[in-house]
Amino acid sequence: MSLLDQYTEAARYFSEEHRGLIVITQEGDILRLRLGDEDWKVFSRKKADIPTEEWLNRKKNQINQMPAWARETRELPSVEDMTEWLTDGQCETPSGDEVEPDGHGPDGAPSWLLALGLI
Repeated sequence: MSLLDQYTEAARYFSEEHRGLIVITQEGDILRLRLGDEDWKVFSRKKADIPTEEWLNRKKNQINQMPAWARETRELPSVEDMTEWLTDGQCETPSGDEVEPDGHGPDGAPSWLLALGLI
């Protein structure tokens, strides 16, 4: 059973800053999953003095300011995919475009190798 199964997901996105997937939960926790992690980890918790609904609205407003590709990313690539991209000379972006390993797709999404800080 995954840690995520214990929560109700309110929003999910990819964070370039934190190099992984982020889940905002209805319960007021923020979970993070990075390449190589076996399970989600509690990354942060809302402060007790902030009402949950207000906190969730703030988080959702912040997420709405992010590029569409970050908001639409649902999972991380596999280690096998990453290895192939490192040797192949072509890499996918989170939105599925093929680019050079240090490139960006037409929507501005970086290659997975860039997004995850591997190059």
